Amino acid sequence: MEAGTTLHISMTAAPPRSSASWFLCVRKAMWLALVLLLIIILVMAIAWSVLKPQPPGFRVSSVSVSNFSVTDSHLKGKYEIDVNITNPNKRVDVNVDHFIFFVCYDSMVVSAPEPVLQQTLLIYVEKMREKDMKVELRLKDTPPAPSPRSNKNMVKDWKKRVVNFNVKMKGRVRYEHVIWGTEEKFLDIYCGDLDVEFFTMKDTGKLLGVGKDCNVTTLEQN
Repeated sequence: MEAGTTLHISMTAAPPRSSASWFLCVRKAMWLALVLLLIIILVMAIAWSVLKPQPPGFRVSSVSVSNFSVTDSHLKGKYEIDVNITNPNKRVDVNVDHFIFFVCYDSMVVSAPEPVLQQTLLIYVEKMREKDMKVELRLKDTPPAPSPRSNKNMVKDWKKRVVNFNVKMKGRVRYEHVIWGTEEKFLDIYCGDLDVEFFTMKDTGKLLGVGKDCNVTTLEQN
């Protein structure tokens, strides 16, 4: 290069990346994720409709009543109930929890003024298996529920040494599949016509017969 000669080098900056194309890519990715999510939900819904899990079966196998007394002015008792739970499904396991138990005579609750919620009780039953659980309910000396006719009838039955009780339960069942995850339903369980025979002492009684199967209804979820 000759002396006195000046070299000028000019550099042109690259044009900025278009923000419009960036947002377009983000929008496409979001739509793709949404479509994939909808496809997964649809596939799972179809899978569960094919599996058609049946609600577990419930059976009251034993009822023991102790410290029982009823008059026109008071009611008390302790109830021990053995319940057998059967999973009739060949392809799904079941978990049953969020139980509510109460014992009734006619329409009168005799196990507690309000249903007893057993939130900590969890029963897991593998497919085509069964499991037993024991429930204990108490009612301390308290005025009878506002059902005078039922109360008088129960007093008469108790004097005859045979009282017909009903056991009512509510619970949540979760069906579990190794591939398709879980499906949740709520159950209403009614176990009626449980004749309890009281012994000579009258404050202690046992279930007559070998037990009773319960009616199970799946509740519709809003």
